[in-house]
Amino acid sequence: MIMILKFLIGLSIIVVVHELGHFFAARFFGIKVEKFYLFFNPYFSLFKYKSKKSDTEYGIGWLPLGGFVKIAGMIDESMDSEQMFQPAQPWELRSKPVWQRIIVLSGGVILNFILGILLLWIISINDTYIPNEQLKDGIYAYSIGRDLGFQTGDKILEYNGKKLDNFSEISPISLYKGIFKVERQDKIVDIVISDKYSFQDLLNSRFILGAFNYKPIIDISFSDDATFFKNDLILKINNEAINSFGELQETLTKYSPGSSVIVTILREESEIDKVIVLNEYGQLGVSIKSPVQLEYYGVISGLKYGIKRSYEFLYSNSIGLYLLIRGKIGRENLSGPIGIAQIYGSDTDVYKFIYITAILSLIIGMMNILPIPGLDGGHIFIDLVEVIFGRKIPIKIAEIIQMIGIGLIILLILFASYNDIYKLFI
Repeated sequence: MIMILKFLIGLSIIVVVHELGHFFAARFFGIKVEKFYLFFNPYFSLFKYKSKKSDTEYGIGWLPLGGFVKIAGMIDESMDSEQMFQPAQPWELRSKPVWQRIIVLSGGVILNFILGILLLWIISINDTYIPNEQLKDGIYAYSIGRDLGFQTGDKILEYNGKKLDNFSEISPISLYKGIFKVERQDKIVDIVISDKYSFQDLLNSRFILGAFNYKPIIDISFSDDATFFKNDLILKINNEAINSFGELQETLTKYSPGSSVIVTILREESEIDKVIVLNEYGQLGVSIKSPVQLEYYGVISGLKYGIKRSYEFLYSNSIGLYLLIRGKIGRENLSGPIGIAQIYGSDTDVYKFIYITAILSLIIGMMNILPIPGLDGGHIFIDLVEVIFGRKIPIKIAEIIQMIGIGLIILLILFASYNDIYKLFI
């Protein structure tokens, strides 16, 4: 129940903000808005109210797959084209210059992007980052990172010619293409990254981490049997030498949860072997002391980071969409309403809710601007085609294009929903 409620609240926020973008832009240019709806209302509405002042009908539909504003002078989801056969009126969208029409049609996307940035900003204000100067012992390089040319202990100085002050700015996008300048054993080395690994590989894998290259000294043990003590130093796992926290993490991935491993620790000046059963996460059930002092972003830095994160999500999802269309990644990467609700989850973590809503707002904005009939980008594309060729597309043709677009969107939603159900049972 909580999961469904979170999904509906998050979707409602995104939809209302999107439709407000169209609404405010239309009203600013003196265009009549006939309807403003949260969710769709085929056959009936859960609630509706008509404003005498603006002559706009506000309402809530029963089908929670989006929402709409009915703007005078355009063919939209309602397929009501009767007015389009009459002479254009000054309060209609079609009577306005093309630049105003584009602003009105892209208003929802713009506000979706702004909402995503603002929500990520809210999260970033209270988020922490790793100051690069704190990494006295350099980075820890996982297998993909090593294959890309990094070595554990490398100190990253620059990325693409820019000094690196915030290690947390290193992202999968950075590891896709770029040039790193690192200090390695008192030598300066350039690491040139090409597209050796697919972007999907980098998104789903660890490559390099900053706050992981330090001695695995135990800070807290979460077991009740006093197996480990504070300040125990982990030396080996099944007789395999462990030199850093990153190496401990990478070594433990070789064993499944519930496995028994022999952990060799140094306690005071004695080496002691302990037989440990890994917990449900495949971990030892301890926390490790970190010498790295994290810093908070704050208001200004948080805004910059929020914008950067928004760009990275849009960029990575654009690549993901391209790979999905080309068949380079499977359908398991496509989620519908059920999958999105599962991502929200049943917990009460407010920051997680804000984060998922931010990402979903950015993705919906990106999808809506695509030049697909039925979407905002499709309407903009038709306007641009009419400007380029200097003539209007016949109304009947425009209706057919709109119907095809709506049909494709419905099919995509149905396929994504089927995919969600399929994943529940595999």
